[in-house]
Amino acid sequence: MTSVALCTYNGERYIREQLQSIFNQSMPVDEVVIGDDGSSDATMAIIDGFKERYPIRVLEGGHKMGAIRNFLRTISECQGDIIFLSDQDDIWVPGKVETIVGYFNSHEKIDALFTDAKLINADGEGFGDGYTLWDYFFDETARKRCEMGLMIEEFCTSAHATGATMAFRKRLTERFPKTDEVWHDELIARLAAASHSLAYLPECLTCYRLHNNQQLGVSIYKPGVTPKRDYRKPEMPFANEDCFLIDEKDNRHLDFLRFRCSLKHQAFGWINALAHLSTYREFYHKEAFAFAQYDMRSSVRHTGRRMINKLIPSFAKEEDNE
Repeated sequence: MTSVALCTYNGERYIREQLQSIFNQSMPVDEVVIGDDGSSDATMAIIDGFKERYPIRVLEGGHKMGAIRNFLRTISECQGDIIFLSDQDDIWVPGKVETIVGYFNSHEKIDALFTDAKLINADGEGFGDGYTLWDYFFDETARKRCEMGLMIEEFCTSAHATGATMAFRKRLTERFPKTDEVWHDELIARLAAASHSLAYLPECLTCYRLHNNQQLGVSIYKPGVTPKRDYRKPEMPFANEDCFLIDEKDNRHLDFLRFRCSLKHQAFGWINALAHLSTYREFYHKEAFAFAQYDMRSSVRHTGRRMINKLIPSFAKEEDNE
């Protein structure tokens, strides 16, 4: 059985097109559970028109809950073994459900899956420059690190999986912590990554709409510009990330990541990095020397800057103004 958890709030402009795309799938969904967060426009009237023909259940709250609590509530009411997340303003490609269900059926150990998405504007038109959602949220560097076996690092430090492209097994909800401080899609991705049961597909199975009135998602789209970063650069894990991990080695991995982040603040961090080469080999394997070399250079560079700042205070002021 498949469920769709769809949350709405004043989405009259787009909700009809989204529902039509969900119910026009090559593999029908069994239910759509809609959590409305107090819409004051025609959203509910549009949904009522679909309820006469399709399997829709609507959850209405007496007060505004906010996106996180609304999604968590809606997810908890889904009965399907596989749950799809849906925003109110996107469009699903006709084969999305069939492709994702097929993947889950052939990968029993996978608990959560997300995909790429085509970027469209408020009128549903593409931008024509070839960039997709992954160019901004799950770039080539992130994918390279995951292929190197560093998915724990990636998803415990960055929010790469966009909920509008995500589906997961209901059994994953058994591990949901009692908190509404973490975005629902981050929570799902981090829990699945922590149990090594997170996967991704490069297909664009969703048309992800960018517009000024988005309730969820952040429009960082800049034509012709994509973010760049070094694949060796350490990123600090989310606060209290350890509570998501279930394997002792993964906990040690994040502890070592925190250690790497601290090296550039140590007077002789490069020596400390050199002394931990065996740990670099444990977590970075063939790339161990490249990661250690990056950290040693970073430490030396920061140590040099601090020394210059002390000797030449004016240099420090110039650097602060950059």
